[in-house]
Amino acid sequence: MAHKQKSIKSSGPVEKNEEFEIEIEDLTHEGNGVGKLDGYTFFIPGVLPGERVRAKAVKLKKQYGFARLLEIITPSEERVDPICPVFKRCGGCTLQHTTYESQLAFKHRMVEENVRRIGKIEGVPIHPTIGMIKPWRYRNKSQVPFGEEEGGLIGGFYAMRTHEIIDIEECLIQHETSDLIVKKVKEIGKKHGITAYREEDHKGLLRHVVSKVGFATGEVMVVLVTNGKIIPNEWAFIQELSQTIPGIKSIVQN
Repeated sequence: MAHKQKSIKSSGPVEKNEEFEIEIEDLTHEGNGVGKLDGYTFFIPGVLPGERVRAKAVKLKKQYGFARLLEIITPSEERVDPICPVFKRCGGCTLQHTTYESQLAFKHRMVEENVRRIGKIEGVPIHPTIGMIKPWRYRNKSQVPFGEEEGGLIGGFYAMRTHEIIDIEECLIQHETSDLIVKKVKEIGKKHGITAYREEDHKGLLRHVVSKVGFATGEVMVVLVTNGKIIPNEWAFIQELSQTIPGIKSIVQN
């Protein structure tokens, strides 16, 4: 005779899916907020130190739990509106909701803590993080996973802690040419019947598109990471991509 398992109550101050208010004390190295409720630690994305927020418990462990932000009751003075339209969904960036100066201070603190707490090194000065004059469009390499949606190709970045692809039009920390490459691969790929790789059944062709842009030379390399050797209408695809991307010097299939 089968016996029903007894439900095990959480050792935390709230139950799963319960809402609560909490003060944010710090950030993890991943940029998630850290707060304590009756001595129990919660990790909450999208919040900043000094903020009081309303959150919902989504996963509970014995010593700590994870929660989802519902409302910012008292915002931090460092909070700003992210300029990326998919910031809240995309897992690529985690600190766009705070000032650039605050981001630099956060990075300095992370290095300082790692040297002293993990490295056990004392007395070594950690100099302030040197920022950029323009902290956008600085990455010359991108690697974009591809998928399919409503009969067409999508390309973007994974949502946080998932393999769900968030389709993007542009990524503001990457070179503009990388955005153009992703856009054109979507258009040309759909035209020539190129499919995207599916993790569920390990079928489909295109897995990732990697691009590298030389800031000094303007030269561009594109790498198509595929699940198989045959690209439909390969020569036509290469010609169209070459003609629409300024500076392209090589297209590699991997």
